[in-house]
Amino acid sequence: MDEVAGRPKRGLIAWWHGSLNWPAFWASVMGATRVNCMIMLILAGASFMSTSMAYTGMPLALASWVDSLHLSPYALIAALNEARGDPGPRMVYADWLEERGDPRAGLLPVTA
Repeated sequence: MDEVAGRPKRGLIAWWHGSLNWPAFWASVMGATRVNCMIMLILAGASFMSTSMAYTGMPLALASWVDSLHLSPYALIAALNEARGDPGPRMVYADWLEERGDPRAGLLPVTA
């Protein structure tokens, strides 16, 4: 709590010593504004991606496919770690989608 109470004192000390002038204050405000805008854009992008992925139904299809494998949680983690850089599982999933006539099958080989 002392740190929060000390912030105005530091501002007054900076103003008193002449290091806090109008251009320095304005640069600080603009820097904080830019950082906040970047964070908001990241959050908006994440929200859009989450919504669009849910709209396509891909996460649900992938979850049901993984569930049909009947793996234990440890076996699933081991499989994911083993195939991290391998495009094979994505290609298998693309084939599975293509067998069912899903138009999303054409997107997976492009990203592989």
